[in-house]
Amino acid sequence: MSDELVQLQVNTLAAWRQVLTFGAFDNRAGAMVRDAALLLHDASGGRADFRLATVGDRVPRPLMYLSARHGGGGRWRAVPERDGEAR
Repeated sequence: MSDELVQLQVNTLAAWRQVLTFGAFDNRAGAMVRDAALLLHDASGGRADFRLATVGDRVPRPLMYLSARHGGGGRWRAVPERDGEAR
């Protein structure tokens, strides 16, 4: 089992804030976190943005967004890979 961690982060006032951290390879926790964020996003009328990001880097690297601003339309969207950058 890997020690890699992912954070659920929320942005309601122009700054990303940590909500919780879970294991990157814990599929059950990941599904529950994404479902819970969908409920919170809907309850906010789409005003609360969420992302899943890496932990441990000096600057967290986004992996997925749930945000009208990122073209999600109420759905999780993966961050596209950049040319030459491993994911």
